Amino acid sequence: MGQKINPDFLNEIKNATNHAILHPKKSQEEDSILEALGIDEESILGMTLKYTAGISVYHGWVRLFGGESSEFTDSISDWNDINDSEQVFIEDALLVGYDLLGGFFAVNTGAFEDEDGMVYYFAPDTLLWESTELDYNDFFHWCLYGDIEDYYKPYFWKSFAADCEVLKANQGFQFDPPVYELEEEDIDSLKRNVVSLRDLWELTTVEDEEIEED
Repeated sequence: MGQKINPDFLNEIKNATNHAILHPKKSQEEDSILEALGIDEESILGMTLKYTAGISVYHGWVRLFGGESSEFTDSISDWNDINDSEQVFIEDALLVGYDLLGGFFAVNTGAFEDEDGMVYYFAPDTLLWESTELDYNDFFHWCLYGDIEDYYKPYFWKSFAADCEVLKANQGFQFDPPVYELEEEDIDSLKRNVVSLRDLWELTTVEDEEIEED
């Protein structure tokens, strides 16, 4: 039998207005991720890592990392240097999730000019890291109960819900032209491909560096 999940944490996910799916951890062994990160196991982030293999939100459009990977979500150790995993995508920040456009969410630990603990978003339409002005607790609550539909509405195509629900871990959508070049295009008219999120990360962050150099 797996670990008993904190009931308040579980109820917040079950009652989410943005329809959240908790992917349970399969391993019953206590891992060292919380210790390595220095995260309180009773915090929202701590419980997300301790009890889950990730959480899918709003038809899987947003995916939060857990302490393990699942069929549909990545582990936090897949995207961060934890216990010598050597997965370093951004220095002095902890990647905690992404959306299927290739937007990434990271907790600041020194990378940005803001207090530590605040969540930043790498926006694929601007190729900039932007502060959400939320700590992880508030960000988690926003994912479950916030205005995701309004925030992302310009990028939702007619069949987006069904298309998103079948995407596996480390998959996202790449548009042609890319979202940072869009102006008044109808999102339904654009060609889109399913690609690796790692490939999308590399493409957008390289483009970001080129823009900064210009």
